[in-house]
Amino acid sequence: MTSLLPGTSGQLVSIAAYDLGTVNPQTYQVSFVPRVGTRPVLTFAGFDLTTEDRVMLVPEGYSCDDEYAVASGAFIKQGWSSESTRFHLPLIGVAHGSYTVCYDAGGSFGYVQMREPLAVRPGGPSSYVLSNTPMLGRPTEVLVEHSTYAASVNDGLRITCASCSCFEESEVDLAFGLPSVTVTEASKDVRLRFGVSKQSAFAVCYRVHDSGYARVGNSLIRLTPSWPQRAAVPSTSIMQGQRFVVELAGPAADGAEANNSPHAFSDGDALALVVASRGCWDNPASNRAGVLTTFSSPVEVTKAKGRWRTLVPSLGPRKQLLESPSEYIVCYRESGQEEFLEVPLEGGVHTISPVQPAAFTTSPEVVMRGMLDVKLTFPRAVSGDAAYIVSFDGDEVVSDDVCDSGKPVTGPATAAFPSFRFNVPRHLEQKPLVVCYIKAGATVAEVPQLLEICPTNPERYVVESASSGLVRQHEYATLTFVGEGLSAEEDAVAFRDEPCAASH
Repeated sequence: MTSLLPGTSGQLVSIAAYDLGTVNPQTYQVSFVPRVGTRPVLTFAGFDLTTEDRVMLVPEGYSCDDEYAVASGAFIKQGWSSESTRFHLPLIGVAHGSYTVCYDAGGSFGYVQMREPLAVRPGGPSSYVLSNTPMLGRPTEVLVEHSTYAASVNDGLRITCASCSCFEESEVDLAFGLPSVTVTEASKDVRLRFGVSKQSAFAVCYRVHDSGYARVGNSLIRLTPSWPQRAAVPSTSIMQGQRFVVELAGPAADGAEANNSPHAFSDGDALALVVASRGCWDNPASNRAGVLTTFSSPVEVTKAKGRWRTLVPSLGPRKQLLESPSEYIVCYRESGQEEFLEVPLEGGVHTISPVQPAAFTTSPEVVMRGMLDVKLTFPRAVSGDAAYIVSFDGDEVVSDDVCDSGKPVTGPATAAFPSFRFNVPRHLEQKPLVVCYIKAGATVAEVPQLLEICPTNPERYVVESASSGLVRQHEYATLTFVGEGLSAEEDAVAFRDEPCAASH
């Protein structure tokens, strides 16, 4: 200390000396780039550091007074020999900018300012959007749009439970999807798709590639109950190709509860039947594996009920022939939505069996236009089964239900046991026909095997007579048949005074 002596002319004289010491702690390190909303770990190095020490953050240029603090550290642990301490420093509500780190070492006379300021940089996105109204059993996509935030490679997006912190890893009980995603391509929307089957709520967290996770927004993702609640079909066991009706209903199909429901069936709703092991989480449009059939446009709707007439195709462009009975479930998509959800089927496990019959044999082996009394024999046919034949437009079968929409060839269904007998009209086009089979007590189903129709053989005949092509009574004439593989010794010709089909 210095002072002026009395009677002197301004000369300074030292009368005392104080040792101000060094700043303790001397340095600190940060676990990652501090950004708004994150919680970095600050590790301090010094001496005689204790569990009673305190840390806070004040705007640069302000003194280390509690009234200026914008963030306070939470003690984590003390290092070996009291030479280090670690603190969490939550930067929630802290604006980006430069700040002073203040440290109060236990036993000292207050806070000291660390020499190096802490630069808090801007955080990640401040908002996100959802692909739909989150519902139990239906996937939802969390979307950070590029138009609102430019993501970088290795940024991260995740969800966590409502009571959990974005700063810490936590288990998330998901029925579908993953709780987090890492950005692999910059300047694109960031998407996280997931689904849950238990009532819960989630917070959304985002991590800039060089920093830690921070909460996005203040709201939680909350899920509404599944709707509709139940599905019903006439039987727990059906066969591929057969028609049946699926009826969906809400919790109370009639009454005040149905009228007050925010949901209602409409003509824009859609239905899918899938193998049970597949589930309804994947959209059939993006993943066809395990999808048995999809149907839009219900045949009947009310506010509380929807009815679909459906089948699992056994013929046509969407057929997937089953090899063994498969358990199936019902998936439903509400109009205006992109995602499906499973609707529980009443009555326990429901199965669909392979189409039966799947093939037939013909007698004769080659069937031609104009042929009479052709026989189709079906394996496992029983009394009461019936069949009929239809034709279709175009070169290929393009309909799942051609037995309903095709042109009749043989008229009404007739007995298929012990065999189905019919005549082949001469005017048919030379292309296959569809065989439709009705098992006793069931609906019609398309047989996967098409009935091949060959050209008439012989295709024509030529008459040679003394009357220049006319044949007179008691006059000899020669008929020459033109075709392929004809045999004068084995083939036979019959003359009738009425059409062959009528006299058969």
